[in-house]
Amino acid sequence: MRHTTDPLIRSLMSQYELTFKLLRRTIDCFADDQWKLGISGFEVPAKVAVHTLQCLVYYFRDDPQKEWNEVPARFRKDWWEMTDDELPGRKEVLTFLDDVEWQVTGYLEKLTSEELGGVFPGHGTVLGNILYALRHTMHHQGGMNVLSVHHGIDADLWDRDG
Repeated sequence: MRHTTDPLIRSLMSQYELTFKLLRRTIDCFADDQWKLGISGFEVPAKVAVHTLQCLVYYFRDDPQKEWNEVPARFRKDWWEMTDDELPGRKEVLTFLDDVEWQVTGYLEKLTSEELGGVFPGHGTVLGNILYALRHTMHHQGGMNVLSVHHGIDADLWDRDG
């Protein structure tokens, strides 16, 4: 974790660090032949993981006041535009996760407790956006957990020490 002395920001950074650790373990638990197979058009490990990370890039963008209409640069397409052959492999997604984690922690590290009450479009406040992004990520983490069970993976993904 990067360094900040603000206890509220450190607390948020700690929760995101644990969230990224859990997401990393979950992505890593799938075998290559399971990674692009799921139970619906969206509920596929590769698609859920890419969507989750693309959303985090959006939630932690540099200028939240600016209209967002960018094509995600990493894979040149959104998850719903990719064919199964175009979906990235686990290794590519884990590299993307590393970059997104760096972006999120860098964003958080620059904040102060006082700035958490600042306006953030669509979520009311900066803190509202940060908490929504965490809730959205954990929602999709649950989907990834269900997909691991669907694929017969017996992995203890939850970190009891976190």
